[in-house]
Amino acid sequence: MYPPDQAILVVRSVDKLFDVELALMLRHYQLDSEERLVVRERQIQADRITALQTMTAGLAHPDLPLSAPTHPTTTRHTAPSGPNAT
Repeated sequence: MYPPDQAILVVRSVDKLFDVELALMLRHYQLDSEERLVVRERQIQADRITALQTMTAGLAHPDLPLSAPTHPTTTRHTAPSGPNAT
């Protein structure tokens, strides 16, 4: 293929190309990880703000429940009893 003196130069060149490719892959991975971290931190901050808003709304209106019931409550009807029951 290559004479020995050129083979060493080719191997070094290929090795440098691999180093550059690895550096690019690592940088891309780092940027992607940082972006995911920022998105996660923003979501956590938004959840905290929502929780604070809910709490302050409850404190501002102490007569209102913090959450509405999920189903209507039913009342029990009892039959009249006693001497005047019809």
